Amino acid sequence: MASGEEQSFNVKLLINDVKVGEDDSKTSWYPLPFVTVNLKKHTTEFKGTFKHVKCTGYVMKEGNICELCKGIPTLPSFKKRLLLRTLNVNDGNRDLTKVRFDYMTKTEQLNLLQKKSEELKKCRSDAFFLKSKHIRLKLRTRTLREKLTEFSSRGDIKAIYHKLVKAEEKGILDNKNVFLETIESIANNFHVQGPHGKRYKSSTRKIFEALLIMGAAEDETAIVGTVMYHQDRDELLGFCGPKDNHKCMENNHIKVGNDRDAYDRLVNAFDKNIIGKYARVILLNPLHEKIPHLVALLMPTCNRFTHHTVYHQWQKVQNLYELHLEHELGPLIARKEVVENGYVIREIGDQDVIHNHKKIINHLDHTSRMLHIGPDLLVHMNQIELVMRSFPVLVHGLTRDHVRRDRDRQNWKVAQELSFQRVQDCLNDLINGSDDRAPIPSVKGTKAFLYVVHQYVDIFFSPKASLAERISLAGFVTHFLGIWRNYVYLNQALTLTSNFLSRETYCDIFISVHFAVMLICFYRDNFPNSQCLLHLTGSGWKTQRMIVYPFGQMRSDRLKLF
Repeated sequence: MASGEEQSFNVKLLINDVKVGEDDSKTSWYPLPFVTVNLKKHTTEFKGTFKHVKCTGYVMKEGNICELCKGIPTLPSFKKRLLLRTLNVNDGNRDLTKVRFDYMTKTEQLNLLQKKSEELKKCRSDAFFLKSKHIRLKLRTRTLREKLTEFSSRGDIKAIYHKLVKAEEKGILDNKNVFLETIESIANNFHVQGPHGKRYKSSTRKIFEALLIMGAAEDETAIVGTVMYHQDRDELLGFCGPKDNHKCMENNHIKVGNDRDAYDRLVNAFDKNIIGKYARVILLNPLHEKIPHLVALLMPTCNRFTHHTVYHQWQKVQNLYELHLEHELGPLIARKEVVENGYVIREIGDQDVIHNHKKIINHLDHTSRMLHIGPDLLVHMNQIELVMRSFPVLVHGLTRDHVRRDRDRQNWKVAQELSFQRVQDCLNDLINGSDDRAPIPSVKGTKAFLYVVHQYVDIFFSPKASLAERISLAGFVTHFLGIWRNYVYLNQALTLTSNFLSRETYCDIFISVHFAVMLICFYRDNFPNSQCLLHLTGSGWKTQRMIVYPFGQMRSDRLKLF
């Protein structure tokens, strides 16, 4: 059975195999697990045996077995399968990803089938929710189509006159010739299709081309801390700066070269520089659905930079934008001063709502904070686990991955599902009780917390809320957080550092909410005919994909990534 030293194996490991043995691409033997073999001269009884495909049926006196069947243990396929089934089975160290299912032991097969069964249940659950989402989107599409049909036939001559008067007041209609050419351009472009597109006269440019509102956002997120070599640029990408007097630099790319000192430069680069395990990005966000983002800054970092560095970067981005892009794209509203209609908008604070959503949800199982939202009302992940124990998964949609402490805390999908309305409905059912369940009023704190989080996210992502309703939601969120903070501050038994949101989370949400209201007002006063696309603000919905990339790959694939 083995070269060098003789080894012994228990062939019973193969007796329950259903797969035949193959040698030279032909079937050579197969197991018979349910055949009972009795030896005539002995009282020993064997349950199961192996049979050669060319078994003659003639029994030899020695061993009471056919000559071909007697040679089965010497076949390569039999020895190989026996080795695979025997090797390290008892130690439990086998890499089962490299072992065929037929070659596993019964215990291994059972464990694998149980694991696959759990995965199948999860896939069926995901398919159910995807199907529900598909149905909702179909209904929403039909509703939007009906609204578009209605809007296309709305309006009267007075409304058209009003818009023309407003255009003339803003200097868009210089004279009556521009008005006549505008009407002529509209008439000439009815039903125009094809690659050439529509054509307008130069005098009507201000009518048919509108300035685009640009937002600016920044973020830092964890990435794969690996240095990569850029072949075209002959540079090492991924170092954030020298170790001595370290400061994260914007362009710390090290040239390798092809001379005799190239190897020494490689060694010194790793000895004298720090590898950035985070990426810092500044994005220019056109608040338009179909226009891509502009990456103004992308650099590796270890998060060791000061506010002076950040301010310098913003000033540099702002100056470059004003010099090269503002006249073509429109005003940059997030980090510059804009004067329109007699009031000033300056540094309105484009705080990313996705990042804030993840930060506030992570307070449910914070390591050093126990949130108190009212008298005897705690906010904690244990109450979410109570929902999971009290209701089936199809009702709340949560799994163990949502509540375990070592979950991916940067996963926005998990944060969304924890604050869904169906989870709040389950908490309401626990509060009210039922015929077979006593009321549990202690979960009111978590219910109120998730409700506020849900309202905050709706300010930016609600598919149906009007701008006025979003402003109302913003007022509710700010007043609730302010009242909650005052309650903790005035209660001598509680402290803000242990029983309230972190200062960073509280301030970021306040800034974010005020930013949304100011942006709505800015659109109302300066661009009343444009959509205020709040869901396109921030950077989290772009940077959340960066966590699986090293910096070098991000730099090479930034067009696909952003």
